[in-house]
Amino acid sequence: MTGAVTVLRSLDRESISVYHLNISASDAGVPALTSHCLLHVHVDDVNDNVPMFLQRVYRAVVVEEQQPPVAVVTVSATDFDDPTSMYHSV
Repeated sequence: MTGAVTVLRSLDRESISVYHLNISASDAGVPALTSHCLLHVHVDDVNDNVPMFLQRVYRAVVVEEQQPPVAVVTVSATDFDDPTSMYHSV
């Protein structure tokens, strides 16, 4: 036994980002002794999704005499590689 932890298929962070595994080890003694531990596996993300804007077209009007700085428009995008994130730009 090597103690190596392997996977049987590819992992997808967008589906499951953390795995919690209960691991136990036993020896061949008499009586057999056993120990347990918890292994947390955090799946790193591969940047395989492009950010998506919430609207396809954004329009803004700027008054000619407006003094800077002035917010013109706010655009928003999400990134399915990290569904909890929301990006804004002005």
